[in-house]
Amino acid sequence: MNNGLIKNIIIFLIIFGILIFPLAPVNFYPMEISSPDLLFCFLYSLSIQNPKKRNLFLIIFSTLLADFLWMRAIGLWTLLTFIFIEISRNFFFQKKDQSFFFEITVFSFCITTMFILKNIILFLTISKTTTLQLGITYLLSSIIIYPIISIIEKIFKNKNRPIIKNKFYE
Repeated sequence: MNNGLIKNIIIFLIIFGILIFPLAPVNFYPMEISSPDLLFCFLYSLSIQNPKKRNLFLIIFSTLLADFLWMRAIGLWTLLTFIFIEISRNFFFQKKDQSFFFEITVFSFCITTMFILKNIILFLTISKTTTLQLGITYLLSSIIIYPIISIIEKIFKNKNRPIIKNKFYE
């Protein structure tokens, strides 16, 4: 089989699992703690790892499906996700050699700005917004889980190359 086809099937299965996992009848998190946005973390890391490749269909389709399944405002989070991933990919990550700390900082800025914009738009359209406590736990849990997702994705993408570059051993 083609190696690219296998990678696309694996990515599809991961996204499918991320979409279905929150719909499970078992609640893994207490009600006071919001679960992290694993889909955005995965899509952001996937787009940043290879900034030359556009994942337009993957981003829009998976986030629109998530909006339907998770009963969010349809298209709002999709639009914000697409805009911020494209801005990050085009302006911050054109060079492949960006530090991991820089990647986490840009991700933190993006998801925080997206969350604030989402709540402002929902407030202006007189829609239901989340509480401050749920919003803060959502942001913190997503920011904490993103490095783990990014490292796992780098390990699977670069099986033969070291993940952390060390100047002393080159």
